[in-house]
Amino acid sequence: MAQFFPGLSRCILCKQVIDDAPVMFPAFIPKGHSLWGYQDASFHAPCFDGWEHRARFLHIYDDALRLDASMPKDLSLEENEKLFAERSRLWRERILREDLTPPTQ
Repeated sequence: MAQFFPGLSRCILCKQVIDDAPVMFPAFIPKGHSLWGYQDASFHAPCFDGWEHRARFLHIYDDALRLDASMPKDLSLEENEKLFAERSRLWRERILREDLTPPTQ
């Protein structure tokens, strides 16, 4: 999760100091994605709410949460690590492929 220091941390979008409660996300976007630089960062709530990429960013975040929630709970640690590694690889490949696909009109 991004670190936040009131009065010191800056909004990733407007670059101004954030004095109140920020909007923050953990690192979840695969390296190489066009939105990669916006993860693990702090946003002013109004900046985030008005951000042109907000919907796509939240879609990827929700998709990452679904991936994590889809993991079976009754696996051994070794089975869990193997399955999660494979599902994560496929997820990253899909997210990066979708980033290269132009939006439909």
